[in-house]
Amino acid sequence: AFMTPIIATVLNAGEPPLDAGAARPKGLVLAPTRELCQQLATEAKRLCYRTFIRIASVYGGAPQPPQLEDLAEGGHLLIATPGRLDDFLKRGVVTMEDVQF
Repeated sequence: AFMTPIIATVLNAGEPPLDAGAARPKGLVLAPTRELCQQLATEAKRLCYRTFIRIASVYGGAPQPPQLEDLAEGGHLLIATPGRLDDFLKRGVVTMEDVQF
């Protein structure tokens, strides 16, 4: 239920252009564990089915390249664990400049 306002706001704003550089998600959901991160991403994808909204999930214990590809394709909503998010922030892969939620 807490993702509904995020999804509604992104939908109302329209599809943003895909820019080069660091990923600029509109919403961030921080999950304490990899398992919860995966569950939240699955539910978010179900809520955003047939919309332009892209969900990216980043968490430790999994290969980074597929997660980096998801971010490069324009993740509007980022679901992350603190450790992997911190790593991607320090590497400049993600920026929090556009995060509203």
